Amino acid sequence: MMHERNVEGLRQNAQKKKQEARKRADAAIQQLNKEGRPINFKAVAEMAGVSTAWLYKEPTIKSRIETLREQGTKKQKLVAPEQKVTDASKDAKYQALKQRLQKIEAENKGLREHLETIHGRQRALVDENEVQRREIERLTKLLSSAEAELENFKPQTNSSQQQHHSDNKKLRGTLLNLPKPSSSTSSKIQVELEALSIKLNPTLKKIVSSTPEEVTLLAIEALKEAQSKGEVPNPAGFLARAIKEGWIPSDAHKNKTEKEVFNEWYKIASSCRLVSAATKLEGVQHVLTADGEWIPFHQIVLEYPLDGLGKMS
Repeated sequence: MMHERNVEGLRQNAQKKKQEARKRADAAIQQLNKEGRPINFKAVAEMAGVSTAWLYKEPTIKSRIETLREQGTKKQKLVAPEQKVTDASKDAKYQALKQRLQKIEAENKGLREHLETIHGRQRALVDENEVQRREIERLTKLLSSAEAELENFKPQTNSSQQQHHSDNKKLRGTLLNLPKPSSSTSSKIQVELEALSIKLNPTLKKIVSSTPEEVTLLAIEALKEAQSKGEVPNPAGFLARAIKEGWIPSDAHKNKTEKEVFNEWYKIASSCRLVSAATKLEGVQHVLTADGEWIPFHQIVLEYPLDGLGKMS
């Protein structure tokens, strides 16, 4: 009796364990299916805590696993091409967005450079306006100074002014009646031409003799400047044209010569009471005549050349 009761108990215990194993297997299949994981004997056995051999011995569970495994394989085959298409589509979108971003960055870079250029121009205009403002202030002060200097020459009695103007008229008349440049070339011009190895042909001699000495000397300086920069094939022809057209050297070359000519001319003109003061207005040399008028030096020297003043001194 005792032996039979023990066997029955073991049978019931085994049956209970079998039922629990089935429940765990069913739960494992449901969990794998819920998570979308592949369903096969190995995966079910690991999750349910049973052996794969046991699963193969259970016809119902075996059939269910095989069916679900086959369905999963078919589903994977059907979904895989769509997944590939989706990945390709995502990659295409990514590349398109990347190119668009690069284009936007390039446009932004161009806009920034353009904006920097505009800012640079604005700064340059501001600086230029400041320079012009300072130049206007300088010229205004210079004009005020010139006007004040001019006022210093006005306080004279009527009789002395009339006498002074009368003397100047006489002096002007004398200077205007001086003979025009003679056909002979001045010694100063002759020295310059000899230094340049230029011989006076009839044409050049005629041009020089009919032109104020200062104009000819300036043309000679223009020739010297041209020769300093390169070879002049025909110096005599160059000089003839320079005299006719009134060529002058550049400021850098001209300053020293012009200053020497002006100093010599002004010294004689002052002694003759033709002028009484000198200054530069806007960078141009001016002289104050006896009539109280500021005249540019390059104009008055044509009316009263240095040769004529030298004969009066």
